[in-house]
Amino acid sequence: MGYIIEWAALLEALLNMKNKESFQDALIFRNYRRSLFQNSDSTENALELLEGIPEYTGIKLSGRDSLETLEYFSDMVEVARNRSSFYRTFPYTSGPLYCYLIERQNIYWRKSIKEIDDLGYYLKNNYSISLPANSKLEAEKRARKYNGEELIAKENELEKEINKKKENIILTYIQGPILSLPVKKPNIEFIPLNMIAIDEMGTYYNTLRIVDVWGILEVEDGVFINKNWSAIYVISSEIVKDDGKISGIGWQLKLNEDWEMIPGDQTGNFHLFDQGK
Repeated sequence: MGYIIEWAALLEALLNMKNKESFQDALIFRNYRRSLFQNSDSTENALELLEGIPEYTGIKLSGRDSLETLEYFSDMVEVARNRSSFYRTFPYTSGPLYCYLIERQNIYWRKSIKEIDDLGYYLKNNYSISLPANSKLEAEKRARKYNGEELIAKENELEKEINKKKENIILTYIQGPILSLPVKKPNIEFIPLNMIAIDEMGTYYNTLRIVDVWGILEVEDGVFINKNWSAIYVISSEIVKDDGKISGIGWQLKLNEDWEMIPGDQTGNFHLFDQGK
């Protein structure tokens, strides 16, 4: 039971503010999901505060009237639930939903923003919502109101797809062949969509631009950064060198003076070498 059913309950609360049960449902789904993963509460809270509140601020400043805002939220949830991964993207949906509901009850909530460490808990207090001790039983029972079986089945199917992608990422970017670039003094730009974290290994990004001591790497279709942020991996097959630039499948690299690409220890692998040292 994941984000999708929590968003469904939050959206119901948005569309029918008098239905306090949907507020409670969302928090029960939230607590049950978090109980399944150790330390997920602190990780999620940090991202919702860091990304979710600014996202809501942008929505607030967009000039939409009340009806347009509700329509936007409905579309936002529909788009979000069909993403290929929720890794680092969930706060752009959860955050604005919680912020909007909080603001409908307390227009001065931003004055206490530095004291907020959990948007869900803050919502609970503002609406005086009580929660059951056993979130698992209640979550399973209340899920029926939101086509729970269908949503959970969708989440399970999404999990299978993500696991397949993880297997392919490991095969492609870890087992190689790859070009390895060191991370020294990075300046990175990326879109937090379609990112996939692989425990104990690192994170896959679909698109990324990085400037470092060796030059500029622009990726349009796949790159992997290891967990300790010491190396970046791109596919090394079909490499082409042209006019001072090196390109491969889905990426392009412009090297600074004194840097060159040299073969690695395994056939097909390459890494960068600083000739100036």
